[in-house]
Amino acid sequence: MLLTSSDNQVTRQITLLYCLSSCTVLPLSAFILHLTGGHLLAGSTKAIPLFIPLLFFELIKWCYHHIIFDKDLKVKKTNRFGNMSIIYRHIDLVESIKGIIIYCLGTIMFFVAAVLFGAEIMSKHEETLMFGAFVSLLTVFPMTLHTGRQAVMKFMANQPAPNMFHKLFYRTFQFTLAGAWVGAAYIPLDWDRAWQAWPITCSFGALIGNILGYIFILVQH
Repeated sequence: MLLTSSDNQVTRQITLLYCLSSCTVLPLSAFILHLTGGHLLAGSTKAIPLFIPLLFFELIKWCYHHIIFDKDLKVKKTNRFGNMSIIYRHIDLVESIKGIIIYCLGTIMFFVAAVLFGAEIMSKHEETLMFGAFVSLLTVFPMTLHTGRQAVMKFMANQPAPNMFHKLFYRTFQFTLAGAWVGAAYIPLDWDRAWQAWPITCSFGALIGNILGYIFILVQH
């Protein structure tokens, strides 16, 4: 959904709905992970199944936005499968493939950034790659899915957000990275806890930072 600055009311509605749903589901997910010990899988390929709910959640929001705010109401009235028709019309196979490529590039980018910040590239390459994939799932994937790959390119070029909805992803990107950075502070502490292993605290910190980014947008608007 490529919203323009003229869609002020629609943009605000979508942004608030997006933030409210994320502020409900993500904290619940973090609590469940902590309660079940699932957060200890961070950095392992065993954590890949845990990515699926986050992926599915973003896809649900994408479908919901297009169904609720699609302006072509005629489709809903004349087609018994109107909602599916709306979703189908917004699916672009080529753009989807490009989006997957951007997600993979985001994973590599965060992998390299983690190595530059001191992550071990040889003995901990799997953990670092999974960390990159997780952070990319929290930041690059939603931005690409909801605003388009061109918006991601503009963000990387440090161009200002054109509207409130785009600003949401800019802020959550920043908060997510800040959360991961703060999480790294717990790794060298001499507490000898299992959760201090790389990249558990950074991954959990990224998730908390992501949640705080949504809260920040809600409070701000």
